[in-house]
Amino acid sequence: MAALQHLPPRQRAVLLLREVLAWPAAEVADALGTTVPAVNSALQRARAQLEAASPREDDLLEPGDPVLREVVERYMRAFEEADASALVELMREDIVVEMPPSPTWYAGRVAASAFTSGVFSARGAGWRRMRLTGANGQPAVAMYMLNEDGAFYGRHVQVLSITAGGLSRIVAFDWPGVLADFGLPEVLPATYGHDRAHDRATTGD
Repeated sequence: MAALQHLPPRQRAVLLLREVLAWPAAEVADALGTTVPAVNSALQRARAQLEAASPREDDLLEPGDPVLREVVERYMRAFEEADASALVELMREDIVVEMPPSPTWYAGRVAASAFTSGVFSARGAGWRRMRLTGANGQPAVAMYMLNEDGAFYGRHVQVLSITAGGLSRIVAFDWPGVLADFGLPEVLPATYGHDRAHDRATTGD
């Protein structure tokens, strides 16, 4: 979804109609008031643009890479301490932040840092606990928020794409039952503190 935002409106429409809805090129041309060759050309350009905008698996660090582990540790600490500057230091210039199923997304370090700074200013240090997990061979962290009863209640799971240059993508999955889907508890006790050894063991799940 975030990569689609890099496309001009016409290319985005052609891509969705042809690739997602499987419309014939002639029907797309009629709907958009253009020609079949123009539709095919727009589709080729859209595919090339998506390829350039999407993260490449070859660029992602392996779960056991010490650089990846350091970035994840610093990421979790930045969230728990509401340290926007520390979080921004981990971001690549071309970072993308997504929050499915919400259409909200942020592209680039400036937009992403403005968003996270606003989140941290609303609730500072001590309001969050992060628990390490994994998703499809990539590191992921579950975020828990402090409740009135003193316990921390699960909010969402953030899947991190990390390259040698830093964080390239954050996808925060936020829907009912998402923590259960990852085999995580819905609530953490007020005394919860990270068992780093245990959490590390689950990074590649």
